[in-house]
Formats: sequence, C-alpha cells, structure tokens
Amino acid sequence: MSRERQVGPVDLSHQEIIKMLRRAGLTDVAAAAQKSLPDQVDAKVLDHFCARYGLSKQSLIDRMGGSP
Repeated sequence: MSRERQVGPVDLSHQEIIKMLRRAGLTDVAAAAQKSLPDQVDAKVLDHFCARYGLSKQSLIDRMGGSP
C-alpha cells in the first residue's frame, strides 16, 4: 500500500524568513516579520507580507545575489 505525496510549495519557518531578510540587508523588514509572521509561513502568507513592504520573491533573490 503506497501513499501518494503531494508536491507543492514548501512552508518555511518564520526564523528562516527572518534570516533571509537579514542576509538581504532588510533588518527593519526582518524585525516586522519576527513580530507578525506565524511559526510556519506558506507561500501565500509570504507573498502578502512581502507586498506590504514592496518586495517580491524575485526582489529578495536579487538582493541576495541570486539569479533566476
């Protein structure tokens, strides 16, 4: 009997997001994330949070020196 696993967006801990924001030089946004994000953050919540600060996943990747 095998169980099918659904593959979808991975939830991140708010600590992982805070580290990422700090690494990107966004310490004020990281402080806001620490106060307002739940322990586990799904893609939808992260998108809404980033939008409040004029950010997107791509802009964070760019700030951290990543490429598409």
